[in-house]
Amino acid sequence: MSWREFESALRTQHLTQDAELSGSLPEGQLFTIRAILKGRNGQSAIVLSVWFVPVGGGGPRFVTAYPGGSR
Repeated sequence: MSWREFESALRTQHLTQDAELSGSLPEGQLFTIRAILKGRNGQSAIVLSVWFVPVGGGGPRFVTAYPGGSR
C-alpha cells in the first residue's frame, strides 16, 4: 500500500469510527482510534491511529499509526 492509499484508507475508514480521548496537552487533545483497516488486496488488520485536535478549533491532525493488536 502506498502512502497515498494509506492516507485515503485512514481518512475513509478510521475517521468514521469512534475516537477515544487519550491525552490532553496545553496545545490540544490527543485521540486514538483502534479499528480495522482494509487494504486494496482484501487483507485487513487492526490499526491504532493517533490524532491531535488543537485548542481553538481546526480539524484533526494525523500523528501516527501502528498495528493495534487484537480488538
